Amino acid sequence: MNKNLPKVSVVTITYGHEKYIKETLDGVMMQQHSGPVEFIIANDNSPDATDEVVKKYFLENPAPSNFEIKYTKHSQ
Repeated sequence: MNKNLPKVSVVTITYGHEKYIKETLDGVMMQQHSGPVEFIIANDNSPDATDEVVKKYFLENPAPSNFEIKYTKHSQ
């Protein structure tokens, strides 16, 4: 990782995107950047299985070492 490059922050807000969130995660994770990447995913208390899809995704697809994943699910 090249620490002289700027940090790139990507923010994804999701609500009820169980069917589509995997494609969003794939799209961000396939990006090429040698510097640090902060990927923030905020689930706005989705009533569907979005939370489970996101958690399963990162268990099955570990992030590159230059990625910092921050996931939160709001309670209301």
